Amino acid sequence: MKREPMAAACMAMFRTLGIELGEDATAKEALYLFDQLAAADFADDVLAAGATHLGCSRFMTFDAAAAHLARAELLP
Repeated sequence: MKREPMAAACMAMFRTLGIELGEDATAKEALYLFDQLAAADFADDVLAAGATHLGCSRFMTFDAAAAHLARAELLP
């Protein structure tokens, strides 16, 4: 499945009454990253968004694609 329909479907869930996500702002930012940046997968986008919302200056990853995200640092 392509990224755009997946992101649109997830955003539709945010607008559905009765569906709540624990960290709404983090999830929305992760979906934005997923939709706008093809470098990483959604799990890495969640890590990047979480780092932002937790006030972390960086997060570590073994994934070279995820290392292109803001605040990401590639581990050797």
